[in-house]
Amino acid sequence: MARRLKRLTQSAPALQLDLGKLTLTGEKGKVGLPPHETAMLNAFTRAPGQRLENWQLIELLGKSEATYSKASLDVQMFRLRKKLAQVGTEAQPIKVLRLLGYQLCVPVGVV
Repeated sequence: MARRLKRLTQSAPALQLDLGKLTLTGEKGKVGLPPHETAMLNAFTRAPGQRLENWQLIELLGKSEATYSKASLDVQMFRLRKKLAQVGTEAQPIKVLRLLGYQLCVPVGVV
């Protein structure tokens, strides 16, 4: 029984995204997220391989590819990475997939 309980606690993600409160909680505390960052992080958790293409992220932000630059998307990812680091993630919680998009590299639970 103890082994089974130990496995359950180990598999629980270290980060928790609260969709109702728009917060992200980790080992080092809690940080508030704006609605668009919450939506992006939630989309990463549901995406196959936790990967999203640039066009998908731009669409999540309510923009069009014609009017929203890749540099603006990079800024959004930088801000999200910074908040992930504030709650205690590793050095690179979101990787750039060259010419494709981004990949979330840390497990995030959604409540």
